[in-house]
Amino acid sequence: MSQTARQSLIERIAPPLGVILILCNLAAFGQQQASFFELATHFRVQYVLVAGVLTLFFISFSAWRWVGLMMLIIGLNGWYIAQAHIAAEPPRVQVTQETDLVILHNIHVERDDFNSLARTLNNSDAALIILQEYTRAAEQALVPALSGTYPFQLRQPADNPYGIAAFSRMPLTTLA
Repeated sequence: MSQTARQSLIERIAPPLGVILILCNLAAFGQQQASFFELATHFRVQYVLVAGVLTLFFISFSAWRWVGLMMLIIGLNGWYIAQAHIAAEPPRVQVTQETDLVILHNIHVERDDFNSLARTLNNSDAALIILQEYTRAAEQALVPALSGTYPFQLRQPADNPYGIAAFSRMPLTTLA
């Protein structure tokens, strides 16, 4: 490949790749960055991302047959991705006198105000409450607030998203 051909190839590939790089950098500034990158770990999303990059590459070379193939790949995998995100109506549960309410709640590591959460949980009439992303700050605020209503507790606070706690009206034995 001659120097001129290489320069022409670089001039064709650089703009689309630069746009992709800029978009990824802009996405990193938003609050949704973690969920975006977590979503990108699914194989169908990876297919769509790679096919999108290849589409831009083939467009730069005017390889329209390959562009069509990449668009077909994007369309088929995009259809499966879209199906996963179309909200189906959740099944309705009939609550009876014999039913115990269980609450599973992700309190989020960044949270620093636990007063409204404590009030909501104390007023919920739940038999068992499981809290994810349970931090030491949550420990200090929620244990005193919930101990009267939920005397049985298993807690493993952490300074990262892996803390967990269980508050119960009934005895608990272990937290695995």
